[in-house]
Amino acid sequence: MAPTMGDLTVEMMRKWEPHVKEREAINIAEEFQNLTADIIAHTAFGSSFAEGKVVFDLQHEQQALISKLSSRIYIPGSQFFPTRENWHRKSIDKRIRKVLGQIIGKRMELGKATGGDSYGNDLLGLMLAANQGAMNGNARGLSMGLDELIDECKTFFFAGHETTATLLTFTFLLLATHPEWQERLREEVLEVCGNTQIPTADSLNNMKLVSMVIYETLRLYPPAVALFRGTDTDIKLGSKLIPAGTVIIVPIIAWH
Repeated sequence: MAPTMGDLTVEMMRKWEPHVKEREAINIAEEFQNLTADIIAHTAFGSSFAEGKVVFDLQHEQQALISKLSSRIYIPGSQFFPTRENWHRKSIDKRIRKVLGQIIGKRMELGKATGGDSYGNDLLGLMLAANQGAMNGNARGLSMGLDELIDECKTFFFAGHETTATLLTFTFLLLATHPEWQERLREEVLEVCGNTQIPTADSLNNMKLVSMVIYETLRLYPPAVALFRGTDTDIKLGSKLIPAGTVIIVPIIAWH
């Protein structure tokens, strides 16, 4: 999957070249959002890339709608009101689930045709193969139904799209304001990969300075600013009793 990521990144950079020659500004936040969407669509859905891109576009639309709704004063039960926005949100979700159901259905047919040897060489294929293995083995309780598989596919997008794009954007911002580190990272990449080789998964392990800068960016500007957890049962934390049904918010950004 790493070669696919490299090829798509090179493709993006080639589109930048005319702007660089003309010394024009580039909206890297938008560019990285498009890049991460393309990478996830290719690595998650592979041969089903076109359908996967449709799903991601719909989820991006849904995400924007949810963000808009969450900025308003919350009225309990308002998500069930027959408003235009609620109808639109539900309509998008139905379309997403329909397309994902069709993709999964095709992959299951591929698995049957190959005797379970292949469900596709991508994240979806690996997940379906593992799920089928659980169903055929002694771990049927760990296997997933269609709805759960669809939800996992949706997680590919939400877990990796906006967060990764945000990380890349802030990393570039820090490198732009600290050109001496930009030069040090460039020297390290050239030392590990040379002038022409696209970084591989193995070569990334040898880029210590690159890793340091990424971790420092995560510390200063964490894409996920907080963790939200809920308690199913009463929990005692030291001398404190946390009752069931409590929502716990851990502000990651406040730690730093």
